[in-house]
Amino acid sequence: METLEKRELPEQLPQTKSGGQKWRWQWLLAPLMSLSIFFHIALLFVPLPAPVPLAEEDIEEEISEEEEAPIDILALSDIDVPEPPSEPLPESPQPPETAAPPPDAVPPPPDPNQVPETLPESQLPEETGLEETPPTNTFDPARQQALLDQTGGINSEFDQTQDFPLYAWNPVKEPAAYLAGWEPQRLSCFFSFIDEMNYDLDPRANRLKYLTRNYGLIVNEDLPRTFPGQEIVPQPDGYCGEDFFVINENGVPAGVYVSAIGVGEGNPPANVILVFWVEDPR
Repeated sequence: METLEKRELPEQLPQTKSGGQKWRWQWLLAPLMSLSIFFHIALLFVPLPAPVPLAEEDIEEEISEEEEAPIDILALSDIDVPEPPSEPLPESPQPPETAAPPPDAVPPPPDPNQVPETLPESQLPEETGLEETPPTNTFDPARQQALLDQTGGINSEFDQTQDFPLYAWNPVKEPAAYLAGWEPQRLSCFFSFIDEMNYDLDPRANRLKYLTRNYGLIVNEDLPRTFPGQEIVPQPDGYCGEDFFVINENGVPAGVYVSAIGVGEGNPPANVILVFWVEDPR
């Protein structure tokens, strides 16, 4: 019996050894499986990185690549080609235009027997409504009177107006050099009436001054002093054979005119009659 047991023992040992190895491998697989499951679950909770935005240069390159993509010629055959439009209907013939007359053509003369038709009031041209602009330098009566008032004190040292016309008449010495030798037509240029003792000025004249002073000094010195700031403009044709001046202010007549009449002997005459006008007697 002992011999049989000893012989059977070796046959059982391998079974015990292989069975023990199989159990050991199963013990190793269990923890590996649990680790694998653990890592897979952990990966589910790991946050993914945010997508990196493409730079503008990369976007332009992608667009250029899309533009350069080859065109599928076969796909173009599937596009519906529009049918050609139907032929337009022939237009109705327009009447020929009348030829315009040449520019150099002379219009026919009007018929003298034809009476021109008058347009009704509704067809008359309307007024533009534009008012004429008044001149910038208008006549100022107040300024005219102010200038005339300046003549009252002209060289009072030689003023003999209170003795006019007696001293200026003087027919005894040289009648031709005084008013007594003037023709009536010449006298009427300045006076509506005059004799040796009395006178009336022309209605357009404002006042008269009789000065016993040399004519040249009166015209060249006393008149400029009487109208300072104004321009004394001599008129080449004069008035009734005597010197005539226009008083200008700011380049336009101020409404005052002066006649300078030499009276008496000498050249220039020794006495002067100044007639101041408010209207141009010419």
